[in-house]
Amino acid sequence: MKLKILFFAIDIICCISYLSATNSNLSIFYYTPQADVFSAGELETVSFNELERGASNPSFLGNLKKHSISASMWKDYYGSGYYGFVSGTYRLNAETGVNISYLGYNSSSEDVYYMDNTSESIVYEKDSMFSASIGRKLSDFVFLGTKLKYIKSTLAEKYDASSFTFDIDSFIKLKYGIVFSAGVRNIVGDLKYDREKENLPLFYHFEVTKLFQTNFIDIRTGIGLKKTDDYDSRSLGLSLKFLRFPLTINGGYISDDNDDSFSTGLGLVVNSLSIDYGIRFGKFFDNYMQRFSLSYFFDIDNEKKIEKNTIKRENSNKIKEKKKDDKKNPQKTNNIIVI
Repeated sequence: MKLKILFFAIDIICCISYLSATNSNLSIFYYTPQADVFSAGELETVSFNELERGASNPSFLGNLKKHSISASMWKDYYGSGYYGFVSGTYRLNAETGVNISYLGYNSSSEDVYYMDNTSESIVYEKDSMFSASIGRKLSDFVFLGTKLKYIKSTLAEKYDASSFTFDIDSFIKLKYGIVFSAGVRNIVGDLKYDREKENLPLFYHFEVTKLFQTNFIDIRTGIGLKKTDDYDSRSLGLSLKFLRFPLTINGGYISDDNDDSFSTGLGLVVNSLSIDYGIRFGKFFDNYMQRFSLSYFFDIDNEKKIEKNTIKRENSNKIKEKKKDDKKNPQKTNNIIVI
């Protein structure tokens, strides 16, 4: 019943939100910050790290085993602008998690010359996105999450625009190691620069992933579909996690209406720190983008330890109560005389 309600709610939101006109072309809407997701064909359910981190997909927050912090940095296609991303995830309890993230972009600056022979250096574009997410476990197999986002953009250091929007994502565990994820992003909102108005790009995404396990390697492979008003993209992703040494290998392929791209990457785990690198090539390998990420995971006391401490406290209280009762009512019990 919960599963039917979930799909019905997502369908209603999709229908209502399909009202976009001219979409914003801000690049922060079109890139996944983490190198491990980026190198696995942009498929969040393929990345072993993202399933434990929940920085991009809020529905994963209802299935966390640890707290985490992460950060990423990369250059734009022109090699002159920079992106930066920081994120923190906290597991409130066995069924709920929260995340706070920041994604920013600064383009290059250029000298502008005026008619009076003066000049100044101007940053063409500066964008920021702040987000707060919460994810909840609805049942043993169904998870739901939402993300509230605030976007601020400045063009040529003169034109400012800002907006609020939100995402809804779902994560469903099926049989035989298969998982399904679906969601809608940037459901409402627009950016208005002076007199120019741009709607936020509306995204629908669907992913299906399968987990294969052996004695020495875990394999996640999946397919995905992303739809927007401007283009559709289809993805294939693969992640190989070795169990006997701390290495992960990722690969991906994305085909959209404009181009095809191939990606690959490596991940190295040192204690609780995960270091990830990803690179993506265009169809003819004439251009590429690189990405570098760090993720640190904090251990949480497991449920058995918490249960053990609870039982210990309960037994201690029972012993104290028995001693008080024995003092009030001296009697011979089990060959012990209490005076």
